[in-house]
Amino acid sequence: MHIDPADFIEPMLHTGGGLGETGEVMLVDQDVTILTSLRHTLANGNSPEPLKFKIKTGPAQFAARGEEGITESEDYRGKQVLAAYRHLRITSETGWGMVVKRDVSEIFAPFKEALVRSIVITVFGLFLVIALITVITRKITGPVLNLTRIVEQVEKGNLKHKAEDITGDEIGTLALSFNRMIDRMNDTREKDRRNEWLKTGKNELNYTMSGNPDISELADNIVRFLAEYLDAKLGALYLINDTQMLELEGSYAFTGPVDFSGKIAIKEGLAGQAAYTQKRILLTDVPKDYVRISSTAVDAVPKMLIVMPIIYEDESIGVLELASLKEFSEKDLEFLDYVIESIAVALYSAQSRLKMKALLKVSGQNGN
Repeated sequence: MHIDPADFIEPMLHTGGGLGETGEVMLVDQDVTILTSLRHTLANGNSPEPLKFKIKTGPAQFAARGEEGITESEDYRGKQVLAAYRHLRITSETGWGMVVKRDVSEIFAPFKEALVRSIVITVFGLFLVIALITVITRKITGPVLNLTRIVEQVEKGNLKHKAEDITGDEIGTLALSFNRMIDRMNDTREKDRRNEWLKTGKNELNYTMSGNPDISELADNIVRFLAEYLDAKLGALYLINDTQMLELEGSYAFTGPVDFSGKIAIKEGLAGQAAYTQKRILLTDVPKDYVRISSTAVDAVPKMLIVMPIIYEDESIGVLELASLKEFSEKDLEFLDYVIESIAVALYSAQSRLKMKALLKVSGQNGN
């Protein structure tokens, strides 16, 4: 994963004020790349961008490699300046160079007779600025180090860490932006995982439905796979027979009422209504006498029941029922919507094969 350093540094960058018409404060990294926007344009009129321009002036290079002092030299415009420079240690491995400079002409022009006093006052003021920036730097080092550690975790693929103790300054704004970025990355990762889960389930279901099994075997395979994949504890699959009745063809841990014949009329009960309206039914208040989930260890009413019509070319051909001791999640319902068409095609194909075999058998008997 690539993290752009500019996203972290740019909100902190600023050019110093209170240094006259020509003075400015510059920050550079260890490679002498500028971290602040320059106050003036270069000699050629261009305005370099922070984090993209290496400055070649002496004070900046001295500060970047760990030195400090005061000197008179040419700046990036080719102007003679008086510059104070020093190295700011940010972490044990990272340091910045700071240069505070002002044009010599501006410093000495107004009062040549007070040259010495003016220099002393200016230099004193510059070092006050240095001291202030040092204090501020130490104050922001903690949040910056915290962000650095989080970035390292993100680079390793760990998106559980987020910036804490967010302040109300620029660093706090940066931390909030970074947290939002992590949230977006988590959302993307979760969406990818969800899509992968959907595709994997559909591929496994298609494999389960392959091989041209008969209707009963196919229905059993379908309802068993769905019950196990969605952690449902009970399932039933009905198909509409030649008498336009829903007939139980496949089941998983299903035991109907004592007087249940295995057939349901269209419009009758939840299954009949789902087949008639061609709409999914979700039931969270399951009647005690409708269906129960039973085993040697458990005898309970389901927490949720889902009844889905199986539709092929706009006609209902069957109904799928799944019951669970927990509520089905949005992801579970999305999966059922995702695979129900494939289930309908497989069941219709199996019905067509069965009808074809019956016709061939009748045709053979007539021929004899």
